[in-house]
Amino acid sequence: MNKTGPRIGLVYLNRKAEGDAPVRRFIESYKKHDSGIRHEFITIYKGFDSGEKDAAALLFHGIEHRRVDVDDGMTDIDSYLIAADCFADVDVFCFLNTFSEIACDNWLAILFNALAGENVGIAGATASYESLLDSCRLVSKVIWLCDNGFLKYDTEIHLQYKTVIDKQVPRWAGKNTAFRLFSKFSRKAPKHASLDRYDDMFENFWESLTGPDGVYHFLKTYPPFPNPHIRSNGFIVKRTRLTPFLGERGRMSKKDSYLFESGSEGLTRRVLDNHLRAVVVNNRGEVFDVGDWLRSGTFRLDSQQGLLIHDNQTRNFQSFNPAEQRVYTRMTWGDSSERNRGHVCTFGIPFELAGSQILKRGVKYESNHFSGRFGDAHQ
Repeated sequence: MNKTGPRIGLVYLNRKAEGDAPVRRFIESYKKHDSGIRHEFITIYKGFDSGEKDAAALLFHGIEHRRVDVDDGMTDIDSYLIAADCFADVDVFCFLNTFSEIACDNWLAILFNALAGENVGIAGATASYESLLDSCRLVSKVIWLCDNGFLKYDTEIHLQYKTVIDKQVPRWAGKNTAFRLFSKFSRKAPKHASLDRYDDMFENFWESLTGPDGVYHFLKTYPPFPNPHIRSNGFIVKRTRLTPFLGERGRMSKKDSYLFESGSEGLTRRVLDNHLRAVVVNNRGEVFDVGDWLRSGTFRLDSQQGLLIHDNQTRNFQSFNPAEQRVYTRMTWGDSSERNRGHVCTFGIPFELAGSQILKRGVKYESNHFSGRFGDAHQ
């Protein structure tokens, strides 16, 4: 355990609304796996009434920690920034959310050593090339095609989009026998090769979703795929990298928090625009720059065998069937990922990575694609 060097703060977000189970799981993993480096434990108590905080603190028995209280109306990112603002004596922050679960020994030392590398501005346990703009567009198109009866029932399509379909359009999946028979014989339900006739209709529908009054209006300023970013579920950064954002704390919407993580002026993008490295590190201590994130074996890659830290999204991926995993890997990493050797139907929405700047020499961003700060995107 190092006794010199920067002061490291491990910040864990304890959100009351999620219950005790994820907190207990995190604490068990924290006690099981040596962090490998000296640090201070900081707990964010989110959404607890004054009379509940002492009881909540009992879960951390035996773990000396500093604390900060925030209202449940704050987003996770708000909470992180409040902690960074409150503890100005901390030089480096590692942020973990409620659903985090540590997977190996020396995990914090591995993250810190990655951050200490030459010209590194941020290091994460997981990262992604995903764009919410394109992922939401694809999922919306699948739901739209099924809900309108334009897509015949197909077992493979059902497997690839099982979670979405079973939740949003269960009747298409055959749970309503009459609807399934209708889909089988309806003239509106052509073979997949003929679905392009509906592209213009869907684009008009999508335009309504992303218009001024649409539910996805904030995506208008969102970077398209590939959109490399460090995921906020487990990352380490110097406090000085967060100071430009501290004035935004306490007024973010959920949409703003998405933009902080992966928007055109979010944390990762600012690090890269300052000619610094954004790296992913796996549980073997291997460090990967943006163009090599695909080799890390972490988020939605292979069996995720390289993970330092699990979270609800990594666990969800593990629960998917192989066909569904291929879809989510395609949305996350594009058409060059190993898992996508099997067929994936994306209904004409491209997730092209081969030949992009990412695979050549890092990331080249075209600033004229985007506009607005992350606080203004949905106004």
